[in-house]
Amino acid sequence: MFQTLFIYLSLLVIMVFLTSFSAKVKEEDGTYLFKNALNGPILVLMVLFSVIFGMRYNVGVDQMAYIKEYESLKLFNITGRETEPAFTLISNIFSHFYLHFSLFFTFLAFIQIFILILTFKNYRDVLPYVVMTFMLGCVFLTFMNTIRQQIAFCFFMYSIQYIRSKQPFHYFTFILLACMFHKSAILLFPIYFLYKNKSSYFNNLKLQLVLLIIALIILYVNVFENLFSSLDTLMAIFGYDQYIDIVNKDDSLLFSMDRQRGMGFYVLLMVDIVLISNSINIKQYFKDTIFPIIYDLYFFGVIYGYITNGSILLSRPNDYFIGFKFIVAAFSLLYYFRKKENSTKDKMLYYLLIVLYVLIFAGYMFRMKENTAFFTFFWQAG
Repeated sequence: MFQTLFIYLSLLVIMVFLTSFSAKVKEEDGTYLFKNALNGPILVLMVLFSVIFGMRYNVGVDQMAYIKEYESLKLFNITGRETEPAFTLISNIFSHFYLHFSLFFTFLAFIQIFILILTFKNYRDVLPYVVMTFMLGCVFLTFMNTIRQQIAFCFFMYSIQYIRSKQPFHYFTFILLACMFHKSAILLFPIYFLYKNKSSYFNNLKLQLVLLIIALIILYVNVFENLFSSLDTLMAIFGYDQYIDIVNKDDSLLFSMDRQRGMGFYVLLMVDIVLISNSINIKQYFKDTIFPIIYDLYFFGVIYGYITNGSILLSRPNDYFIGFKFIVAAFSLLYYFRKKENSTKDKMLYYLLIVLYVLIFAGYMFRMKENTAFFTFFWQAG
């Protein structure tokens, strides 16, 4: 337990410090140090993150499957399933040289953190908050488990800037690259056309709150159970076939009437309410950034997430949308921080959001031996 807390909290402090330092330091030509995404402090951050999480073991069901398949590829040149071209290529290169799986995972973690940092190259002020919510929200656990889809998500996140700048070739290139890590990213191709002539959609707070309430009602009455139970073929098409066998053994994994809603559920719900409550003002404040599009995708993910709550299979495509939650929280914290001296309300929301994220972190740590938060180095596995 001490090892887990020490590593996570130390990494949190180091990451926030290094991003804050790079955001404030100016070089001789007057540009900020962070303008160069590969400056010393940021490079240290990326290497440190990658090495630490590359050495993690038993992050979750998916990671253990990755280890089994990688070891099979390394020893027998066969795997239990086919994967997308880019991931297959990386796997083949590392296994060809008989490299330890920790180096394989280190490289994959580096891809993730590098793209995350690169996405916010032009938004240096928000990056410290991005890494803060990334760590406190334990998003890194998902990144280290559902690895292929999270790499695809990172490429999607980076491509958002090309939606805003109306550069379809660049956008579709990065989505194609995302598909080469997880074919479910094919779902993301139409998104460009949604924003071709419109900068954002969810600009009415009352409508958002009504949609949220409807989604919560659907969550409790479970009206779509029969509809969702027939979607296994569609899920297989998008690359989630490995979950179909699990679902067939236990239908509750597809859509369960018995959905647990403990304290953690309500903390996450409170985070959504805080993020949504002032979203119109925050969108306006960051209207010249990628935030409005990111917020729309996040809000769609919120609604879809509550409707499909309890379904492992149906929630996986939502990673591309609800995955932006920590980004929306980071922009919101920056907004509240900048405005807190002028508004008691913004100051209270700033600290409330931080407290909620601390509670999320504490919840994961409290159950670290039951979930995948417990930090185990590969050499400690026995």
